[in-house]
Amino acid sequence: MFPYLVEGRPRYFIGRQTDETADQLPGKYIKQKRWILAPSGGRVSNGIEEPIFGADTVRAGEPLIITEGITDAIGAHQAGYAAVSPVTVRFKREHAAALVELCRPARPIYLIMDSEESGAGIRGAVVTGI
Repeated sequence: MFPYLVEGRPRYFIGRQTDETADQLPGKYIKQKRWILAPSGGRVSNGIEEPIFGADTVRAGEPLIITEGITDAIGAHQAGYAAVSPVTVRFKREHAAALVELCRPARPIYLIMDSEESGAGIRGAVVTGI
């Protein structure tokens, strides 16, 4: 389990499946549910919004690393660097304004995405950089 910290407190979680995970689900990571079923059968927000992972590490005038994966960002944190991650190849549209505000005071900004054969990391870096 990886917590997303907001003002130093856990506000959201993502878990990673391993070979020992009892209930194998599609995908490597499982995010915290943001929706519940209403009595009418529709989906209703449970009030939990996914923050940007690593946002608390950003410091004005300091370098910022944008990584693809959550463990890449954690590694950067452990090495003493500010790092944020979309926890996939690109940030959600709903995070665009918040990402711009996080990046505004940081200098320089490095995009470090995966370079797998599919090219998904490079495409994610291009979309993030735009």
